[in-house]
Amino acid sequence: MDKVVTQIFIGCVMAIFLGVALYYAKIFDYYSEENTYRGHYVSGFESNEFLPCGTGDVWWVENEAESKLYSEYTKIAKTEYQPIYVEVIGSLSEDGPYGHMGIGSKELKVLEVLSIGGSNVQCELKGHWSGKF
Repeated sequence: MDKVVTQIFIGCVMAIFLGVALYYAKIFDYYSEENTYRGHYVSGFESNEFLPCGTGDVWWVENEAESKLYSEYTKIAKTEYQPIYVEVIGSLSEDGPYGHMGIGSKELKVLEVLSIGGSNVQCELKGHWSGKF
C-alpha cells in the first residue's frame, strides 16, 4: 500500500512540475521576438489596419480589449486615419482576406502594446499610405 501511495504522490508532483513548465514555456513564447510586430496603426471609419515596417502590406487588426491599442491611439492621433508608429505583441493569421472589404492580407490579433507614438526612422510607410501624412 505504501508503494502505491508513493507512486501516486510522485505522479502528482511530476504533473505539477509539467504544468508549471508548460505555463512558463507559453509565457516565453508570448514574449518572443517572433510575436513582436513593428509598424504603423491606422484607425478610422471601417478601418483598423496595421502597416508592417517597410513592406507595403496591410493587415487587419483585431484588438483585444486588454491591449488598449485603440484607446491609446485615440489619445495620440490628431485625426482619423493618421498612421501612428507602434510596437505590439500579437498573433498573426494565415494569408487571406480580412477586415472591411477584405483589405487585410493577414489578421493581427494585438495582445499587448509595447510602445505607441514616437518614431522609428527605419520604419517607413509604403503602399497606399505613403506620403499621405
